[in-house]
Formats: sequence, structure tokens, C-alpha cells
Amino acid sequence: MIKSFSDFELDRNCRELRQAGMMVPVEPQVFDLLNLLIEHNDRVVSKDEIIEQVWNGRIVSESAISSRVKDARKALGDDGRRQAFIKTIHGIGFRFVGTLAAPSGTTSAKPQEADNRPGLVVSDQHPQTSIMILPFRNLDTNPEGLILCDAIHEDLTSQLARMPGYEVISRLGALKQPSSPENPEELGRDVGVGYVITGSVRPSGEMIRISAKIIDSASGLVIGALTFDRPRSELLDLQNLLIFEIANSLGSEIDLAEVRRIEQDAATDPSAYFHFKQSHILMERRGWNRSTMSRVIGHLETARKVDPEFAPAISMQALVKGLVAPWGLLDKSPEEIKPEVMDLAAEGLEKDPHRSSVLGWSGCAYCDIGEPVRGKPHLERAIELDPSNAQAYAALAWAHTQLSDPEAGLPLIDKAIRISPNYPGHAIWLFLKSVICLAKGDDEGARNACESSIRLDPKLALPYTTLAQVEAKTGNSARARELRDKGQALIEA
Repeated sequence: MIKSFSDFELDRNCRELRQAGMMVPVEPQVFDLLNLLIEHNDRVVSKDEIIEQVWNGRIVSESAISSRVKDARKALGDDGRRQAFIKTIHGIGFRFVGTLAAPSGTTSAKPQEADNRPGLVVSDQHPQTSIMILPFRNLDTNPEGLILCDAIHEDLTSQLARMPGYEVISRLGALKQPSSPENPEELGRDVGVGYVITGSVRPSGEMIRISAKIIDSASGLVIGALTFDRPRSELLDLQNLLIFEIANSLGSEIDLAEVRRIEQDAATDPSAYFHFKQSHILMERRGWNRSTMSRVIGHLETARKVDPEFAPAISMQALVKGLVAPWGLLDKSPEEIKPEVMDLAAEGLEKDPHRSSVLGWSGCAYCDIGEPVRGKPHLERAIELDPSNAQAYAALAWAHTQLSDPEAGLPLIDKAIRISPNYPGHAIWLFLKSVICLAKGDDEGARNACESSIRLDPKLALPYTTLAQVEAKTGNSARARELRDKGQALIEA
């Protein structure tokens, strides 16, 4: 049986899609998806129904469905913005909205036009990073090793699922997979996830070694490998903190891989998500100066134009502008930028008030423009929603310091650094630690934090200014002047 629409034909008997008589190559699952949507063009087809018909009820990720829909649209010359043939009904499923030629020669009534408002199709514009965490292998003969493996798998699955931007296969679904498959990348492709995480627990004397690898499903390459050694006697007490460390470390590696992938695949009009991730990588890897900040803000402003409903880009823009204005990295003074930062922070919170990252960025923005009383509750709520949100801990440390309580701020900034050991932006947090140390009269602590910050990122101007203050207090005016000049040169770079 052949279904015709526009200049396309879907031939079920031959399992072919043709355009103007020429065959269009499509994968079998893409053909099955098109067949299903066209067969039921009078209604919305749910995601559960798609899984049942296309994958025979096997457990697959949301991104696997999104990938097949994207391929189906591409085969028809369609995309997620126009939705000329396949419309996304957000949170429900998909519907074929093309005009089918009726068998009698008449045409069916034209379906209602797709709603293409910006921001409506979240899954298309902001693809979540999909992950499957396989059960960790137990290489410990002690029974506690088996318990630890099970606990790590459960807690790590829960923690990564809570972190913004990740879609994680349920633990039940992952438990059905082998803990050490011969080709984990094939398993990842079969399930439809972008990344597979494997790991093991191994005894080493009085220590326990926990290892984890991140494998790119598409290429089969190991994009990250992490090892954590902990005393066996302290493991239970440290378990929650360890999970935060592992999750944040894995997240940092996956984020970097995603940015590289997005850069390679970006079309001429990249998504809001692309610009948002680009701003992150610039902030974390390129030092802070006028040129870098101009590019960061440019990406965030573009993200907002592409999708005005994308709250993370709005709140992040508030944070960046509020954070860097006092250091001369913007053309506007802190007083001039304050109303704009206030508006952006409030807008981000209004659009997505229950996302930990949005709360953390907007809350930090308030603190950066001298409104810690306004920012502190949002930061506390961000941590309540996601106890691994290291940025919120760092910002809350700054809020306490502004409220004349640096003693309360110091353990918070230390925790932010501790639970995200591989975070590339540690230099700015070490700078913040130096400011907190200065506020509590600990000049030596401030010096150590500044020097550590400079070692991590020699291009970051801010710690040079604080270190200059420390040198001036100790009477070394020549060294202080040299450091101030170095910091100013980096700002102008």
C-alpha cells in the first residue's frame, strides 16, 4: 500500500520512501516511525506507542526517539522549527500534519497548522545529553564491595538525573544490561544514548579504588577516565560527598565532549543550546578579559534571541554581567549595569523557578550587584534542589561574606571546590576564596588562594589584584604595583 503526500510516496510493501520517483534512503526504524505517524495522521501518537511499535517495547531513551524523529524530518526536508510534516506535541508525542492524497483522488482536509512559536519544541532546540550508567563491577572479595557497587550505581544514577541537561536511563533499565559488555558503545547505540558510563570497585590495601570511564556511543572512544581512592574505614561517612565528586567530574567531561560535538555539527543557525554551551566553554577555558567577556555575552544574547523562553541563558547572562562589571570587563559601570542585571535575574527565575542551576545563577547575580539579601534565599533553594550544585555553594559563600560573615563562607567555598574536582573554572573560585580570606583577616590564606588561582589560570586577571592588596599590606609596594599592572594588562587583552 502506498501513501502519497506532497511529492513523496511511502511504499509499505517495498519499504521505500520516494520523492519525485527517486528513493530516499532511510533507516528501518525511521521508516517504521514514518509509517506509524502517517497511518494515524488523524491523531497524536504518544511516545509510549512509538516505543511499542518501533522498538517492540524495549527500554530506550527520550533522545533515541528524538533522534529518529529528527532523521524522519530530515528525510522529508523538514526540521524542528518548520514542522511542515511532523509536529511535536510537547510532553505528549508527535503527529503527522502533511496533506495525504486520498485513495479516491481527492485530498484529505488539511490538518491544523503547526504551532512554531519559539521555545515550544524544547526537545528539538535543547537536546539533553543522554547517558546510561551500567552497574559497577565488584572486584572486591569483601562483601562490602558488592554493597558499595550497588549503592554507587543507584546514587550516581539519581544524582546525574538531577543535574541540569542530562537525561539518564532509569536504574531498572540499566540493571537489565551487563556490567561489563564487550562493546559498550554498541549497547549505547542500541539503547539510543549518547554516552555509556562503566566503572569498578577494587580493593587496594586499606584503600578502596573506584574507577569510572565515559564512552562515546557513536565513536566508541573513551572520552574520560576517572579514579578515586578512599580509605575503606571512611567510605560510608564519605559516600554522599564521593557521589557528588564523581557526578560533577563525569559531568565536566561529558559537557566538554558535547561542546566539541555541537561545534562540529552546528548548522548555519545554531540552536540556543549551542550558544549557551559556547558561552560556558569560553568562560571556563579562555581566561577573563574584555574580548572573552564580549564573546560570552554575545553568545548568551544570541541564545535568548533564538529562544526567548530558555531560562538558563537569561540567568547566566545576569550572572556574567553582574560578576564582571566591577572589574572593568564591560563598557558599563556596576551602577549602570545593575538595573539590567536585576531584570535578567528576575526574568530567568520567572521562566524556570524550579531549576537549581537557574536559581544558582540568578542568586549569584543578585549578590554580584550588592543584593545578597535578595540572592541568598535563591542560592539556598538551589542547593536544596541539587546538593551537588557547586556553583551555588560558591555563590552562597560570597553572599555570607557580603553579609559580614566570612567565617560561614569559607567552608562553603571549600565544599564547592571539593565536590567538583575536575571543574575547569576553579581559578575563579580560588580567587573568591582569597577575597573571603582577606575579609576575615587571613592574609596568608588569601596569598595561597591567589597563587593557586594563578597557577590554574595565568590569564585570569582577578587574583593578581587581590594578591597586590596582600603585598601592599606587607609593605612590598613594588611587587604590588607589578601585580596590579599585570592584572590590568590581562583585563585589556
